[in-house]
Amino acid sequence: NYINLANLYRSLGKEHVEASTLQNGLKNNPQSALVNYAEGMRLIRAQDIETAVTHLTRANELEPRNSNYLYILILALDKAGNTQRAVEILKDKVKAVDNQFELLQLGLNFSQKLGLRIEYTHFQNELKKAQSK
Repeated sequence: NYINLANLYRSLGKEHVEASTLQNGLKNNPQSALVNYAEGMRLIRAQDIETAVTHLTRANELEPRNSNYLYILILALDKAGNTQRAVEILKDKVKAVDNQFELLQLGLNFSQKLGLRIEYTHFQNELKKAQSK
């Protein structure tokens, strides 16, 4: 498995081998959400946030119900200075994921950070609904 092998290389301090292992995984399994996610995480550690966003977006497209993939994508977008885009994606996709609570709170925080009253109210109302379930 590419992920386990890449993790092993990273734990041994062989980041260049980790990178090539994940790139081979993407070459052989481009439709793997997990490999795209792992490559996105590697790129975040390497401070290549914009390329990481590409892989994290792909992971989210391949597994739209995975709340962790969406959460990390949103954080990466914010780190890249695309908080507005992060809020838009959250507003559009949060209902599709299994675990909404943390994502709704993230949307609330980012909406407040940007001063987006309409979005803030939207996330506040959705959070109330999620809490009452």
